[in-house]
Amino acid sequence: MKNAVKLFLREWKYLLKRPRSLVLMVLVPIFVTCICGSGYGKGYFSDLKMGVVDYSYTKQTREVVEAFRQSPYFDVVGYYNDEDEIAEAMRDGEIVGCLIFPADFTRKMQLGQQAEVLVGINSANNLVGNSAVVSVMQVVKTVSSQIAVKSYVASGSSVAEGTAKVMPISTVLRPWFNPQFSYLMYLGLGLAGLVYHQLFLS
Repeated sequence: MKNAVKLFLREWKYLLKRPRSLVLMVLVPIFVTCICGSGYGKGYFSDLKMGVVDYSYTKQTREVVEAFRQSPYFDVVGYYNDEDEIAEAMRDGEIVGCLIFPADFTRKMQLGQQAEVLVGINSANNLVGNSAVVSVMQVVKTVSSQIAVKSYVASGSSVAEGTAKVMPISTVLRPWFNPQFSYLMYLGLGLAGLVYHQLFLS
């Protein structure tokens, strides 16, 4: 233990005599840790800004948009006129993703066909891109199930029967050790280890 303390004090004396080394080995790792950790204030990426282009603009499309508004992962900032306008907003950093509803979105749903919505994600930041894609799929799956159950209920089925038809297999999720799926469970320790490495082992 004494040797470790002596080594610690010796390294700090060395750094204090060399300001450039102090900046590179202490301030830079701390700065990087703060920047990386700021995106995980809740343990996951949240409030990702999304824009909407809605060529259909019906009750059904607004229902999908509202589902994204209610999700903790997204923040729908507003509507845009067309793809060019929303692409410019994404390039400028105003949003990280978008929802584009085609003009025939609602008509296909009414005909019993599968309606498509284009989801655009800025994946320049790979962590944000991957997190957004997973969250988008969760929201869309939930909304699709709700719409399908409503259609079965409207045709005379009970909610339980409609749910069983839409999702014939149910799952009971029991996450162990990290029930909130928080990145901070390992990200904080990993970044702390990186700082320690930079300070004492480099």
